[in-house]
Amino acid sequence: MKEKRGIAIENSFTLKLENTTNAINRVSLFEQGGVGLNQAREVNAGKEVAFGGNLVLPNLIWSVASSQPFYYSGGANITAPFDVNLWQNQTTGNLVISTVSASSVSVPLVQGETISQVNARIKSTIETTATTSNFKSPSGKFTQIRIFFDENYFNQFLSLLPFSQTETYSRNAWGVSVEYPTDSVEIWKDFNFPNPSTPEITQGTIPMPLTLTASANGVLINETQGISYEEILRSQTGNVYDVISMGLDLGVSPNKETKESQMLSTFCFTKNNINGDELSYCKVPTKDPYQFQNSYGVIDMATQSDKYVLDGQTKFAYDVQAQTTVFLTFNYAKITNLVFDTEYGLSKAREEQEKIARYDERQNVNRVITLKIPKQKIAEKTNKLSKFTKNQQIKYIIIGIGITFLIYKLNQTKLL
Repeated sequence: MKEKRGIAIENSFTLKLENTTNAINRVSLFEQGGVGLNQAREVNAGKEVAFGGNLVLPNLIWSVASSQPFYYSGGANITAPFDVNLWQNQTTGNLVISTVSASSVSVPLVQGETISQVNARIKSTIETTATTSNFKSPSGKFTQIRIFFDENYFNQFLSLLPFSQTETYSRNAWGVSVEYPTDSVEIWKDFNFPNPSTPEITQGTIPMPLTLTASANGVLINETQGISYEEILRSQTGNVYDVISMGLDLGVSPNKETKESQMLSTFCFTKNNINGDELSYCKVPTKDPYQFQNSYGVIDMATQSDKYVLDGQTKFAYDVQAQTTVFLTFNYAKITNLVFDTEYGLSKAREEQEKIARYDERQNVNRVITLKIPKQKIAEKTNKLSKFTKNQQIKYIIIGIGITFLIYKLNQTKLL
């Protein structure tokens, strides 16, 4: 979470985006009444990982010889480099997902599917077959439930590879994330595949803790300064937020490649003009290729007329890498809708823009970049330069002697 700025703190807010899945997912924020696959919605969300102790994974079920839901297709032993996509469904059959009240849905799976493909089938099956007795709420919304493999936990043990896929380090990395509609009455209990007597994954005796938050595609959107996403969304009814600059801080991420991809993820603002045409303005962060960065102090969004404005009709889209957490800070000039188009309103907006611009300028000035060059190379370059200088001096002396001798000979000729 970012420290308080020199200017008024109400001129910025920060959202924490946490991707609980093993796939890159897009989130769409700030559009009031927005619908669609990527649109954030208010939910009761929770997640559990086996190492936390409240998911039950029976030992006999999680042996390679049995019909466990996933096995590591790279072999009985996991070897480096580890690839999460090598966890694949072991056999064709029905994955039965049950609720505490013993209602269930059956998800048809096919051998060889990855974790992300299995989760896509779970989502599709729930949305086409669920009823109000299991994963459909009274308002007609659906519970989203996913299996995931916690790479950030598992990566702590990469130095111990190779080891068996049934090793504790592997089993403890499995987890489940759930997003319940706010009016949902049914709670998930277990996964059973393909119908042995004991489920592969069961919620323990302590129910999974839930938090009222917003989410989209398995990406949780949490508050960091006591202001929730829903409050920000609703506040646009009477206000316009002109986004002057943004900040980005990277939290956890599985590996260097994923971190670098996240740092280059594009910010896109989409809105409709007066003709009903959809316009998108995107900002691509610039990364220093010679430095490892995990944050951007200032991403200048410029001050062109209302390109990056949050007004309830604008949609902000952003991609979050798998198993990655990122903090996005929005620095804005705030003005009410009632005076936005007036001279006074524009004057106040410019005043706020200038305050934030001065802060951003200080942020850039205060950044110090140190370039270190190995001493050996400096000495080598100095030595070469010294030799070059000496050679040049000798050359100039020889030329000088030659010119002097030529003048002398010419004078001798004239005397004769």
